[in-house]
Amino acid sequence: MTETGGGVRAREQLNEMMPNLPLLVDAGKRNLSSVIEWGRRKMLDGAYDAAIQHFTVALDLKPGLIHALVSRGFCHLTLGDEEKAQRDFAEVIAKDAGFNRNVYVLIALCFKRHGDYHTAIRYLSRCVQQFPTFKPALVARGELSLKVNQYEKARMDFQQVLADTPSHLVARRGLGDALRGLGNFRESLRHYSKAIEDALLELSQHEQKMLRSALKVQGSVQKMRSRKPKQEKSRECWRFVDGLMDVFVSARSRKHSRRSRWSKR
Repeated sequence: MTETGGGVRAREQLNEMMPNLPLLVDAGKRNLSSVIEWGRRKMLDGAYDAAIQHFTVALDLKPGLIHALVSRGFCHLTLGDEEKAQRDFAEVIAKDAGFNRNVYVLIALCFKRHGDYHTAIRYLSRCVQQFPTFKPALVARGELSLKVNQYEKARMDFQQVLADTPSHLVARRGLGDALRGLGNFRESLRHYSKAIEDALLELSQHEQKMLRSALKVQGSVQKMRSRKPKQEKSRECWRFVDGLMDVFVSARSRKHSRRSRWSKR
């Protein structure tokens, strides 16, 4: 059986690309898996144009390969080419509507960037139908509903998120926006206040966690200080450790003063 024109072109592109790469596979195994592997490596390195080339070759070798479509679509979206990204994501959904719930959020983002909020909402609704508790889709649909003045629908989405996660700050703020749009200013203000309260609490908890980490390191350093160096080279080591302690103490106290260095032993 002879190869199709697309398959021949794909293998020619593959042969052009692969000699310049340090292959993880033998030359005789330059197949679809190795192309996708290198595409993913390029994507992780932030070389999205090169990654797109690899995924395109993979799709020429095996048209409709869902993993390659999702990865290429993500690269296109990251580079700001929403139209190409939207086509790849739409093809994924057409082939397997339940393949990955995040694809719906990504394709909705494509339409949102072009101002097509209603189409974005339709894709998010399809996602919620299959994955009713998927919070990113509910929050995204709620925020888009606010943009098209569908305040009641937005209120329902944000309330569903908060029923499961009361501390969800974006949903709490969104609910305040929806209630304000519905004219319920008293309840709107209550949720705005709750969002501020939760945000301050979360910030305080984060600072306490950082403080505990700093104190733990400080205790370790003080314990090391009580030991006399046994080698002459250890003096530089102690200075380095002391510098680390200064950093943590400065972060804890939010001051920029430096602590004095130890006297030479």
